[in-house]
Amino acid sequence: MANESNSPAKEKEPDLFIYFTAGPNLSAPNGSFIRHEKLFDETQNLMIMSGQLKNGAPFENMPTIPKSAQYEAGGLFMMGFEQKLSKYLGLGSSLSVTNVWAKRLNLFRDPRDGNVYVFPYIRIKDDFVMALSALTADVYFHFFEFNKFKPFMSFRTGPVFASGNAHHGFTLAVDREDESIHNGRGIVYGSSLGSNIFFTPNFGLRPEIFYLRYDFQADEFSNRSYYNVFLNIGFFGYF
Repeated sequence: MANESNSPAKEKEPDLFIYFTAGPNLSAPNGSFIRHEKLFDETQNLMIMSGQLKNGAPFENMPTIPKSAQYEAGGLFMMGFEQKLSKYLGLGSSLSVTNVWAKRLNLFRDPRDGNVYVFPYIRIKDDFVMALSALTADVYFHFFEFNKFKPFMSFRTGPVFASGNAHHGFTLAVDREDESIHNGRGIVYGSSLGSNIFFTPNFGLRPEIFYLRYDFQADEFSNRSYYNVFLNIGFFGYF
């Protein structure tokens, strides 16, 4: 009777990345959304200098001082996964959030006379302007492997949802209770270049630089855009 040899089953090679990253923007906020909001702010300053926009009561007789708005782009927070299909190709998905803040004049429309004024007690508001939340499908290309350093390039696209505040025109709307964005949605697309740096066979550091462009619309406007470059660093697991 022949002897049967039992060879041990080959262990499954890891092929799934799960990662969490975050990081700052690398440029000033850009796009038609930012340009329109800056035009709105410049229009308010011109109205102040021409005497059409004044302080609200009880400071209506005090000089109204123009204010140049300052916009600041927030960072990018992302979590996602990649399923490797081969040594060089992978597919995945990710969820990301970014935002924009601004320091600008604090305006209100007085219901007593319907006119717009600068808020008398807090002239400048340091305020959240917009948040963009995206869910993307991602394609990854892996170039080569050098010891524990494994670089990659990715391309991504998917739906984006916008929330925050926006102005339809260049003064506060007469027919709206506030300036909130309603039903803001659109598409995001972009690319990234990064690397998986392994500390152990199943865990490591993940630096990645992104270019992302968001095109969206809402009840308040037909089409606006926003784009920026981000540098993220985080960690990954490889299973």
